[in-house]
Amino acid sequence: MATLTDRLAALAFDAEDARLLADGGLPATAAEFLAGFCAHLRQVAAPAEDGRAEPIQQEPEVYLARLAAGDLRHRLDHPSESRQVASAGALPGPYLAAYASYVCSLLAVLEQTGGSAGGCAPASVRALMKLAFFGLGRMLSAGASGPMPDAGSAGATSRSQPQLESLGRQVGLAPARPTPLPAGRPGVEDLGQQDCPPAAPQENGDSLLRAQAVAGIGSWRLDIDRDELSWTPQAYRIFGLPEGAPVNYQTFLACVHPDDRDRLAQAWQAALAGADYHLEHRVVAGGGERWVEERAEIYRDYQGRPRQAVGTVQDITDRKRAAQRIEQLAFYDALTGLPNRVSFMERLGQALEAADASAQRLALLYLDLDRFKEINDAEGHGAGDRVLIEVARRLLATVGGRATVARLSSDEFGVLVPQRDEAAIRRMIAAIHGSLAMKSRHYAHAVPASMGIAFYPDDAGDAQQLLIHAEIAMHQAKARGTKHYFYKKQLGEAQRRRYALARALEHALVSDQLTLHYQPQVAAHDGRLAGVEALARWRDPQHGWISPAEFIPVAESYGLIGELGRMALHEAAAQVAAWRAAGTPLPGRVAVNVSARQLEDAGFYEDTLAIVRDAGATPADIELELTETALMRDPQHAAELTRALVGAGFAIAVDDFGTGYSSLVQLKRLAVGKLKIDMSLVRDMLTDKSDCAIVEAIVAMGRSLGVVTVAEGVESAAHARALGAIGCSYFQGYHFDRPLGAVELHAKWLLPAGR
Repeated sequence: MATLTDRLAALAFDAEDARLLADGGLPATAAEFLAGFCAHLRQVAAPAEDGRAEPIQQEPEVYLARLAAGDLRHRLDHPSESRQVASAGALPGPYLAAYASYVCSLLAVLEQTGGSAGGCAPASVRALMKLAFFGLGRMLSAGASGPMPDAGSAGATSRSQPQLESLGRQVGLAPARPTPLPAGRPGVEDLGQQDCPPAAPQENGDSLLRAQAVAGIGSWRLDIDRDELSWTPQAYRIFGLPEGAPVNYQTFLACVHPDDRDRLAQAWQAALAGADYHLEHRVVAGGGERWVEERAEIYRDYQGRPRQAVGTVQDITDRKRAAQRIEQLAFYDALTGLPNRVSFMERLGQALEAADASAQRLALLYLDLDRFKEINDAEGHGAGDRVLIEVARRLLATVGGRATVARLSSDEFGVLVPQRDEAAIRRMIAAIHGSLAMKSRHYAHAVPASMGIAFYPDDAGDAQQLLIHAEIAMHQAKARGTKHYFYKKQLGEAQRRRYALARALEHALVSDQLTLHYQPQVAAHDGRLAGVEALARWRDPQHGWISPAEFIPVAESYGLIGELGRMALHEAAAQVAAWRAAGTPLPGRVAVNVSARQLEDAGFYEDTLAIVRDAGATPADIELELTETALMRDPQHAAELTRALVGAGFAIAVDDFGTGYSSLVQLKRLAVGKLKIDMSLVRDMLTDKSDCAIVEAIVAMGRSLGVVTVAEGVESAAHARALGAIGCSYFQGYHFDRPLGAVELHAKWLLPAGR
């Protein structure tokens, strides 16, 4: 079958012809003369006996309405007219007569507008004749071959599209895209079609409706001038109305959720003005709510006025629920239902912007539950989960709508309180502590917490900094043993130094900046060397020597103590092996400190054995010093571990004894061979009777348990005499020597001259 492009080419109808007709005023006058065409056709067309004449008399009414809107596309490609003529069959004569009258009427227009001499321009007449014969050809083809395909049907030849779009703009074809159009030059829809027989209409329609039902998509059409709205069955189902019930725009609007009507009306008005119509909104259907997605295209006349809208509506309720579930998982804590850290930080940023805009102050409370790990360990994680749920419930009940509550991590919560002064915050803090201390029908125990408070903009300039400062204040509350603590600038400066120190320590551990110094331990009865204690020393290239009292706590806080401990053990063991290889073995053992975190490592025993052996030493060369606090964290585990270590050949000493809370019952279960009396007791024993009594008691207890004692911090001969008098076995302190480098200690204490 010939394409539309082929038909136009056969008539030699080109872009210049289209321009002549458009400039001749045909789009503006077509409706007037088509009325004459319709009237003439009704006068001369006698109804056929079988009633087939009636459709062709009705068809021009629709045709007239379209051409009145300036749509000359139907003059080029109007299948319904051709189908009606073909179906009438016996009426070609009257049709041709009416068509001739129509064309002659249009000639009169060309006589008035075409040609500078006032006569009818020959070029315009030729263009009109080509167009007329094209229309006649369409009618005759329809009569011979059956109905013609619509301009929007499948089978378009894409190579003809650019040519046809250019041609259509000049003729004045009506647009098929919902964009505002300049007067006199409307756009064009795709006309690159092939004339081919369509599929069975009823079958195609049924298939489309079934597909819509499966996909949950309905379609609709709105005649804007007449306010006539038509829906497909699936659209009726989506909006919850009986199929076939009369509908119009007001009916549709009544189905929309009241809270979404203004937004929908704004979107519709914007679409009429030229914007895309695409939005999601709720509908009230069947006593419930549904979410739908709507899209539409607005069809306009050649003056750009909206005439018709065609659209789709899709039920997206399940998609919305899935999206909400995903959002819930991404931004809310699954256990408590509170906002999580990500969501809280977003809300915190928004709150800070609002505070800036209104010059307001806000506070952030950072809560950490006290002894929560003990609950998990003693009662199980199920009990811990119940505690977290209860804390969330109590916080929400206490602060109500005045604050935002979030779960920030395992047992940490955040409370954001806008527009509050310090007095109001103190009242809220008291209320929260009171709530957590109460018993309830949900949970029969108090849940104590430590709390840090920071204000914006007083204590921080952004959300992240505010959160960090509130957390710093919380840790300060824990360290001080208070329920809460307000952030102070000095805390932030100290924290920044600790952080910088931790990063520098990380680098120092991998770049061999840390070394060991060794402090002698001497026998009380003769002052001879009986062993040494290995002490870590750090000389930073930029800041010089950094005190162990500063970097050891940082190593513990930032998880570096294990690596530091392994480094110290390896270097100490390697040094003992080196002294032995040099023919100057160390009398006694080298003592190496072990942190509580190292003891909690499940592989500590195996790692310790491997490190010592890899360094070329034996367990008999090493004494492991553990603090009272580390041993008392888990006495049962400590007892088992110390027995295993002693069985392997290590010696165990309790460091800083007298400052912790050791139970004598627990102490006797540990495989301990030495008690090191804390230097704070030794330093003041000559002037403080209480300290002296404690030192005497420790020495006596050690003797009764068969455990030797070592006094740390022996600074003078008087200290040594007093300690010797009460039976202390060994001394360590500046009175005998300071910590020395390995070379210096070797020369001073291990070589024959030093002995």
